[in-house]
Amino acid sequence: ALSDFNRAIEINPNYAEAYNNRGAAYAQQEKDDLALSDFNRAIEINPNYAEAYGNRGAAYAQQEKDDLALADFNRAIKINPNYADVYVNRGIIYARQEKNNLARNDWKNAKKLSQAQGDTSLAEKIDSFLKLLF
Repeated sequence: ALSDFNRAIEINPNYAEAYNNRGAAYAQQEKDDLALSDFNRAIEINPNYAEAYGNRGAAYAQQEKDDLALADFNRAIKINPNYADVYVNRGIIYARQEKNNLARNDWKNAKKLSQAQGDTSLAEKIDSFLKLLF
């Protein structure tokens, strides 16, 4: 996949989705600096790209940079209030910070959105979070 994303970027250096997707691939390989660089470039190209903010927030969360993660999750939600995965991830940060009411609210919101979008696997994942915390 990386070679395809590299080729897409070579053909069109302003293709934000290719940077975002390559960043996600780097994140899976735990190449955090490369992932963050690509997410930053995707956001630079398209400042309203909710998925890039969500992915960058997840990368920051993985590094336990909670303030940066929350800022990106909040921005992603502002751009796309129906982005269920970001509510899940923001809820994880809130739970880590022992802000249980905020975590529960985000997870309930994510569950409602995921069910409305037909994503039963995410709804089941959220149920497990709620059972663990509450």
